[in-house]
Amino acid sequence: MSTFDSRLQTYGLFGVNVGIDRHADIFPEVANRNMRSASSASSFSDLDIRFDKDGWKVSALHTLANHSVFRQQVQEEMKYRAPIEFALELTDKFRKTGVSSSLAGTASFADHADELEKLMEKRETALDQAWNKALEVIDESLKLHGSYERKLAELYEWGQRIGLHDVNELRRALSDAEESIRSMRESADKITEALTKTRGRIAELSGKAEELAEELQSLYEEEQSLENDLQSAASSIDALAARKIELDQLIEDAVRYAAAVQAIKLEIGPDAERFIEIYKAAAAAIDEAQRLNDDVAQEKLTFIGGESLSSGASAEVWQHVPVYELSYFSVYKTDLAKLAANVQGLRQKIGDTILFTGEAFEKLSASVSELQVQAIRFRNEQGAKEGTRHSKNAELTRGKNDQRSLLQGVLDEVQKASGSCGVLGADSSDETYKRLEGDRHTKKAGLAVKYAEYNQSTLQGTGQAYETGDADAAKGNAVSWIKRFNQMLTSFRTELYTNEFALTKFNYRTYGLTKEAADGNQKSAERSDPGSHVLVNQEAEYILYGLDSCMANISAAYGEMFVMLLAVRTTEALADPKKQVLQAGSPLLVFLAALAQGAVEAYADMNKLVAGDSVPIVRKLSAVTMDYKELLRIFYMLHSNDAAAMSRMQGLIELNTGKDLVVHASVVQASAKSSLQLWFGPLLANVVYASGGVGCKPQGNRCEMIKTAVLSY
Repeated sequence: MSTFDSRLQTYGLFGVNVGIDRHADIFPEVANRNMRSASSASSFSDLDIRFDKDGWKVSALHTLANHSVFRQQVQEEMKYRAPIEFALELTDKFRKTGVSSSLAGTASFADHADELEKLMEKRETALDQAWNKALEVIDESLKLHGSYERKLAELYEWGQRIGLHDVNELRRALSDAEESIRSMRESADKITEALTKTRGRIAELSGKAEELAEELQSLYEEEQSLENDLQSAASSIDALAARKIELDQLIEDAVRYAAAVQAIKLEIGPDAERFIEIYKAAAAAIDEAQRLNDDVAQEKLTFIGGESLSSGASAEVWQHVPVYELSYFSVYKTDLAKLAANVQGLRQKIGDTILFTGEAFEKLSASVSELQVQAIRFRNEQGAKEGTRHSKNAELTRGKNDQRSLLQGVLDEVQKASGSCGVLGADSSDETYKRLEGDRHTKKAGLAVKYAEYNQSTLQGTGQAYETGDADAAKGNAVSWIKRFNQMLTSFRTELYTNEFALTKFNYRTYGLTKEAADGNQKSAERSDPGSHVLVNQEAEYILYGLDSCMANISAAYGEMFVMLLAVRTTEALADPKKQVLQAGSPLLVFLAALAQGAVEAYADMNKLVAGDSVPIVRKLSAVTMDYKELLRIFYMLHSNDAAAMSRMQGLIELNTGKDLVVHASVVQASAKSSLQLWFGPLLANVVYASGGVGCKPQGNRCEMIKTAVLSY
């Protein structure tokens, strides 16, 4: 066991390669010397103990490739480094400065802001829908006004023409007129015939004027009389014809009037029912909006009285959350109901009206006009309220979008900064990652994969790679990180030793940059010499995130550090919000404003961290700082996954030392055969051996024995 590998020992690991040739010389030589020494020192020197040079065997029981063995040796190595004290010291920086409780308040604020914002959005959407439904009621009211105003005007006109006459009476009068015309035409025909005869007689007697002067005079008088009668008959016929035309028009008007009366009575029912359905839909939409408004009011009271909202001055925003008064909805519904009542009343009046003239017409016309007046007044008054509401919502939306835009600008810069490896001398690490993770093209397994398979485990990602994404994604990432972090603060796991091993024996992005002394940069004094490793300044990130490139691992660490700092700086910004933002009454706007401010400060901190500097955990307590390595330590505490991390560490150790841990044993089994000379005859020795009286087996004049021992570090 004294021949442990010195290269592995620089990592605090002890293992012996039992398969190398030099063990063929060392073990039998040491065993033979021990036996000779024991024999010579014994008072029974005549035992003649001999070592069988061909009867020995050394085999590995457990190697450093075994995760249990590896973990045990890591814990032995690291227990003197006090990783638990490191972790406690680090977490105390958050506890004792009040950051952890403030972070909890930030997460609670964000959750409640989201919850209330969703309720407010639902309410505003419901109010938009209610107003759209109300506009349908208004449009239908104006349509009914136009339609029934026209119909009533036609009925009134026809009613004025026909007066109190009905169709049958008019038809009788028309029949009488037609009969009078026929009779008058017969009389006119007779008069014409008599006139013709008279004129013929006058023509006969005109040659005898002197003799028949008296008769001619009589005929002339008769002719004149007949002409007068004929003219009178013609006038009567014209008058009767005019009367007939008038009666025809009256009958036509009466028929149309009757049809129109029937039509308006039949149409008002479906029209009113359709209107009521539209009204009911609008009223239901208003009721739903009022219900959601009540939910907002209840949640507002809950949040105002909640003790979990330790978000400092930002808690004031709950006081400004807009809640509509009961009168807003009661006036809304009352004005809408007036339109419905008017339509119902119009339906009743039309159904009860027989003659659409006079006072009846005036009442109906007034109802129709009032419908228009009410609709326009409702549209103007409620429309003004809706306009104010929409303006406020639009202003809030612009405010949120402005903050998202500001935040997105920082996120874009973060994306650019994390879009490269960012490690000097690591540009050619692709081939190294293929040796660790395997080559997808050649299907050759990597070293980390080898150790994972050896332990029948998988190489799932250990840490969480946060995508920069958009403003909403950044918000979700920050809140999610806070919750995981606060949960981590309540319990530590045994992985602390493994975590500290990774941060001590391996390098990371700022390895060698941290200003630990006034005389300049310092590198670790670790015997594993992290600065000389194949994978330059990215091993700890690879162990944590397990991605297959420098850029991916460094970016994952950068992204999570930014998310953490974003959470902390946002918490600080929430403690001192702008008054104007608070009074807007949107918790989400307050949080987005704090998030945008926090992002600007977090990005500035990141530039310092990757340069090897430290940044204050809380800006008001500048003496309490943390650096890149301490942030990695936090992430290891958050995302510990021993199996995957140990497989990657084993792969890195083999990569750096060239030593295959599969063949380096920490627990070995050794067996050796020896013999001694019998003091009595072989026959007697066999009898004693068969009875169990001796611990060796007779072979000729010697007795052989095999001894086995298990040795471990």
